[in-house]
Amino acid sequence: MSTPKRHHWWPQLQIKYWADSEARIHMIRPDGSLARLTKEQIAVEGNLYTFTEESGEKNTDIESWFASEIEAPFSPVLDQLVQLQGLRRKGFKPEEKEVRMVREMGIEVFPYLEFVEVTPEHRDAISGYVAALLVRNPRYIRKIQGFHEEIGGLSGSEIKNISLKNMLYVYEIYKTAIRNAEFSLTIRAGKHEFLFSDGGITAREPWSIGEAPFDLHVPLTPDLSLAILPGSPGRDLCIMGVARAQNRLISYCNRVVLSDAVRFVYSRDDPPVEFVKRYFGAPAPEVFGHRWVDGKLETRFEPQRDPLRR
Repeated sequence: MSTPKRHHWWPQLQIKYWADSEARIHMIRPDGSLARLTKEQIAVEGNLYTFTEESGEKNTDIESWFASEIEAPFSPVLDQLVQLQGLRRKGFKPEEKEVRMVREMGIEVFPYLEFVEVTPEHRDAISGYVAALLVRNPRYIRKIQGFHEEIGGLSGSEIKNISLKNMLYVYEIYKTAIRNAEFSLTIRAGKHEFLFSDGGITAREPWSIGEAPFDLHVPLTPDLSLAILPGSPGRDLCIMGVARAQNRLISYCNRVVLSDAVRFVYSRDDPPVEFVKRYFGAPAPEVFGHRWVDGKLETRFEPQRDPLRR
């Protein structure tokens, strides 16, 4: 009997940024218990992307496709984002009311705005990578399989095959929407790190009219995350805003991650055990409000909407 093919649903190119000097990552369970995993043990599942040919043979081309068409183009882009290559600054004098709100959110305020330049090729690589993160998670694939199982009339292998085809079809839809969205980088400026869970990343439900039907928090490394937001028409797609986050904002981002975690979360630094135990599986607070005003996206911060902080 052949050994099942083990697929990494968490892209391995990120391991070099998440792992410590021994190439290990902390895994934290809901009860606070810990394990330290090697890169070979992280986010693997047997035959996750394997489909069955008409001849009955197993085909693992999808895994190779993820590696060559998704991760390979994104790898150099990730390196450039981590190094903040092309960082630019533009003078900015916000109103005092805006300064208070941004600081309360946990974002550092400077007399300038920061941004990095994004080429069309980079935007395409980022969009494909994020879209793949949405659909290649085992939970997402099982959700599609469950849908086809309820319909009935298909065998187990047929359900797996059509579910993988649906996964790739939805990937293209997500990629198109994300490519036209607003990209924003958030850099860790405090002690807390960005966490990543076995739930993958979540598309939060539509909250505004825009070219993308969702917003996303995408941890790229413990020190860097990417936000995907519906963007205003006519904006410059060649720039990506940069924000430097203190512990408060990072904690809100991690609450989003923990709200969707299934069995565990990953960390590189000292594991935030008590934080994970408190918020694992708890709904993330809707503390950020958004609306369009005169063609511009306006953000409101409403910490009183967090029931666990009252």
